[in-house]
Amino acid sequence: MGTPLKPTDFARVMMLSTAARADLLEFFGSTLVQPSEINQLIAQMSPEHSLSAPRQN
Repeated sequence: MGTPLKPTDFARVMMLSTAARADLLEFFGSTLVQPSEINQLIAQMSPEHSLSAPRQN
């Protein structure tokens, strides 16, 4: 069983790019994720985070 999303978290996922949205929805649908990790995962997939985060090699 996957992770149920709160409506606000689902809305945030739906604002992501098509690829990021598909990846996260597939992940949440197949994996149990702690509620505290949901916000972190959504933030990591958002364009604002990828633009401001330093790249790691």
